[in-house]
Amino acid sequence: MGTLIEHKGGLKPAVGSVLLDSFNPEAMAETLQRSTLEHTQLSRGRFRGRLFQAQSNACRLDYGEYNLPVLARGPLAPDRISLGFLLQSPAECSFNGESARQGDLLVYGEGMELHARLAPGCRWVSLQVRRDALAEAGLALPQSLYAAYGLDKVTSSGLERDLLAGLQLLGLEGIDQGQQPDPALVMSGVEDAVISAFCRAQGARQRHQTMPSSTAAHSGNPMSIIQRAEAYMEAHLAEPITISRICARTACPVHTLERVFLKSHGVTPKQFLTYRRLTALRSLLIKHSPEDMSVTGAALNCGLMHLGRAAVLYRQLFGETPSATLKAWNRI
Repeated sequence: MGTLIEHKGGLKPAVGSVLLDSFNPEAMAETLQRSTLEHTQLSRGRFRGRLFQAQSNACRLDYGEYNLPVLARGPLAPDRISLGFLLQSPAECSFNGESARQGDLLVYGEGMELHARLAPGCRWVSLQVRRDALAEAGLALPQSLYAAYGLDKVTSSGLERDLLAGLQLLGLEGIDQGQQPDPALVMSGVEDAVISAFCRAQGARQRHQTMPSSTAAHSGNPMSIIQRAEAYMEAHLAEPITISRICARTACPVHTLERVFLKSHGVTPKQFLTYRRLTALRSLLIKHSPEDMSVTGAALNCGLMHLGRAAVLYRQLFGETPSATLKAWNRI
């Protein structure tokens, strides 16, 4: 499910990489640094992915690539500003309800909520930096912050080149350790490249305006509708949930609810509910052994009442049966 390729620590910056040969939300949450992100696979197929991380005293770096669409949501680092860059994206992604494409730079304040649908084949980098490092570069930012920048071609291609070079030097491509430079210096160079691109972006047109938290709380805001719907689903996952009940709880008609979900998630609310239940089932099966949990009990706990249908959907989504996941519980 997840294979740790490398991890180095001690006094030097820590560097680690994980290969995923099936969807493993637990391993993904544990690998991404200091996050409580929740992941949902949004289409059928055998999941393949890679996560890479590096950390120094000054900043933290995450890299990821997935072959299938994934929704990542939850609070980001509470002590750092997060700067994300889409290295590759064959199709549009969605960040907090807004479209994003390859070459875009995403900026989140400390502890802000991430709600990202990553397209299949997407490769991304996230750098978490201290606010004072940005202040030293002349960037005075509001406390509550989410912004997306469409970088110009020169800035975007230059940042992509610098990030790929830094990732290679840090060991993403398995460079000979005898030739590897000091990771602290590499991380410093990556930080400089991202902050420089951010500074240039600040001088250009900002495609999406900064969104303070009060804006996101507006009842008619699409992101607020999605968050209310998701919160209701999670709170009642083991119970019968109808689309009419979701509409009542979100105070919006069904056509509006479906439209905002399709734009943000690429699936309808009912499809998303099914994916969330199947993801919850997978998490339970991964965390338990056959001796202390049955597939039937786990499925019922996740609101999957039609067990035969649930097993078919599970296999279509994750490429293996629920019983196979449970039997392989000791792989992580």
